[in-house]
Amino acid sequence: MKLLFYLIAIVSGMSGLGSEVLYFKLLDFSLGSAPIVAFTVVASFITGIGLGSLFSARVKRPWLVEFALFLIHVIWIVALEQILSVNAKVLGSLSPELGPNIAAAILGWAYAFVPAVLHGITLPVIIERLRSPGRAYLLHAFGAVLGIVAIETIVVSRWGLVGALSTVA
Repeated sequence: MKLLFYLIAIVSGMSGLGSEVLYFKLLDFSLGSAPIVAFTVVASFITGIGLGSLFSARVKRPWLVEFALFLIHVIWIVALEQILSVNAKVLGSLSPELGPNIAAAILGWAYAFVPAVLHGITLPVIIERLRSPGRAYLLHAFGAVLGIVAIETIVVSRWGLVGALSTVA
């Protein structure tokens, strides 16, 4: 049973940071490069994971949280063009008031926050089941590195954004 949770810790890390990389890529694809977006997405993930961990103890069925993450990625896959179209409209309306970097940062935060909260709910459950916080964090971090490398070097270049979203889902 512990082996299963070790595997879950690795896969959760891969999915979490793989998602984060994809949000960078999606924003880069729709906006061009904006350094503030990268920092905002990272901050959103840190905030979301922290907030999610506060709700972790209340979640009786963590698999439903993972299923919600899956559904979020399916929505991205199915509605990518529509989401990017809405993205362009939101940027068009926010940019004159806030400037393009702040508008992009707001969208980056919005993309990443809900998945980050959901990831924040599941990691404490894994830690609790393994009864070894250090090992769980280490495996989760190992999975995160694998997720970043896989998305950056293999998945996006071979299968594009939709293929990468499918992989993370």
